[in-house]
Amino acid sequence: MLEIKYQESDNLVFTMEFLIDFDDGKKKYERAIDVSGVNSLTIGTDQSCNIAIGGQYVKNDMLVLNRKADGFVVNIQNATYGMYINGKKAKSGDVVKNSDFFSVSDYFFYYKSDVIRTEIRDDMRINSLTYQDNPANPVYPMFKRNTRVKVALNDEKIEILDPPAKPQKPKNNVISRLLPSIVMVVAGIAMSFVSPFMLISSGLGVVTAIIGLIQGNQDFKKDAAARIEKYNNYIANKRRDIEACRTEEQKTLEEIYIPQQVEQTRFDSFSSDLFDRTKDDEDFLCVRLGSGDVEAKREINYKKQEKLEIEDDLQELPEKLSNEYKNVHGAPIVCDLKIANAIGVIGSETFRFEMMKNIVIDIAARQYFSDVSMFFVAEKEHSNEIHWLRMLPHEKYYLR
Repeated sequence: MLEIKYQESDNLVFTMEFLIDFDDGKKKYERAIDVSGVNSLTIGTDQSCNIAIGGQYVKNDMLVLNRKADGFVVNIQNATYGMYINGKKAKSGDVVKNSDFFSVSDYFFYYKSDVIRTEIRDDMRINSLTYQDNPANPVYPMFKRNTRVKVALNDEKIEILDPPAKPQKPKNNVISRLLPSIVMVVAGIAMSFVSPFMLISSGLGVVTAIIGLIQGNQDFKKDAAARIEKYNNYIANKRRDIEACRTEEQKTLEEIYIPQQVEQTRFDSFSSDLFDRTKDDEDFLCVRLGSGDVEAKREINYKKQEKLEIEDDLQELPEKLSNEYKNVHGAPIVCDLKIANAIGVIGSETFRFEMMKNIVIDIAARQYFSDVSMFFVAEKEHSNEIHWLRMLPHEKYYLR
């Protein structure tokens, strides 16, 4: 520490404290020290300390950590370059809580679940505590970012044809159909005395007219039934085609907006498919919120009837089919953060926090950290719940 004073009065003008930044970001916490059941432990240069340190940057350092309900209370008896908790300079009375990082000069520690993790060092001794060294593979896997194979959604419209025209119903006016034949019969009777053949010919005309009426009705019913059967078969086949299209669209959407289980698998395996989106992608910053019904990309196109024909149910089938398959079921529900300037989530605190985690994980898994920065502002009482966020390369968070 450097003090600047007035020469005549010896009054202090200001002080300057010089610090050494020991955090190079390349720490390996490969030594696990078990502190379960330990009420007090010491860290210092004295070789009798529980964690004895002897590097070039520590001189007569001594810290005592006393257990309390939510961690260890720090008693800093002497520290050459001070003690830091989560990057902030600590003082006696501060508490090292679960999931906290703390350091003494160039010695770094991480406390979680009654285990203090630190680096394996030759100038560190562990006394009266159980510990285990788990050296990691010295060669860290190189991350190779895959070139993304983009899947495109088919937006071609699905056409449904109109039903064929209804067959023309015969005009069954018996009198008008038989009148000519009846007149011929009457004339035949009148002339039967001259020519009996005329009467026979007129009678055949009446029979022919009656048969024609019967045959016309039968043909009409047959043609109407054939029209209904043929169009119903067409609609059934079209239904199967549309169902196949909707299934394919749902699978394609699942490939584009992968579920969180797939993202977790990519994290666990350090997959080269991580961070696959770029700023130029259409789905950049599109976050999957869950699954549900979404409007299908492939619209069903049919001719809307301005006037329905009376008693023709077939004309209603295209519209009914279109309404039935308007949506894709079980598809990803997506929020485009590029468009939404702000979004709000309402509900219980537990569910809101789960929603936030899902959004954060989706952003972190699909977007490269140099393309996206995430800022978090939280109340102090939520600090333990969001400590894990500091491990993300995308994040910057603040407590207030």
